[in-house]
Amino acid sequence: MKKILIIRQAQQSQALSQFLEQQNYQIFVEPLFIVKKIFNENDWLQYRHKNIGAIVITSQNAIDSLKKFNCDINIKIFAVGKKTALKLVEAGFVNTSFPKQSCVAELLKLIKKSNLDKTGVILYLRGENISFDLQNSLQKSGYNCAEILTYKTIAKKSFSLELLKNIKNVDYDSILIFSQKTLELFFLLAKNHNLLEYFANSSLIVFSQKIANKAEELAKENFKFKKIEKFSDNIILKNFYE
Repeated sequence: MKKILIIRQAQQSQALSQFLEQQNYQIFVEPLFIVKKIFNENDWLQYRHKNIGAIVITSQNAIDSLKKFNCDINIKIFAVGKKTALKLVEAGFVNTSFPKQSCVAELLKLIKKSNLDKTGVILYLRGENISFDLQNSLQKSGYNCAEILTYKTIAKKSFSLELLKNIKNVDYDSILIFSQKTLELFFLLAKNHNLLEYFANSSLIVFSQKIANKAEELAKENFKFKKIEKFSDNIILKNFYE
């Protein structure tokens, strides 16, 4: 049985873990960040009487803010991918769109193609740290985009005791990483724990080409993975995300 290490929050990894288990994989989940939800009612109140054309969500972590503020379930929402859109539907929202490829660059293209009225405000619900400046990109295209901070992530200073206990006895066939920030922290903790050699026979699978490029750069400085590829190049993961 092949073993896969998913570097992500357990809650966010639940559907993927279940899918992979059905494909006869043994799953290990290792979150490297603690997610702290943020809800500042004043951030929302300033837009209560304005024309909100749409809401943009690039993480499931932002959905709680929508529910807390009792947003209209019919409001137009652009989600970064199918899984996030499904979570919005579960929360009761009925007007969601998402790109075929789950990434912010494709989400931006979708918004531009949507014939959205540019006189309305687009509310972008985001985390504290982002790798793609979506607000700036939308503003350059003539949209009125405002940001609301809905969560932040706090980096852990160590791998879990479970991973440290398993690492010398468990050979991970693949390691799944979803963001560049997570990738960089993974390398840092592996170095700090002197565990680089234990991941050398693993295939690293990352969410985008940008993260893959960064992984190649970090691997040259530290160690070589068996293989580095994108989710979209992996047949099993591609089937899950499509």
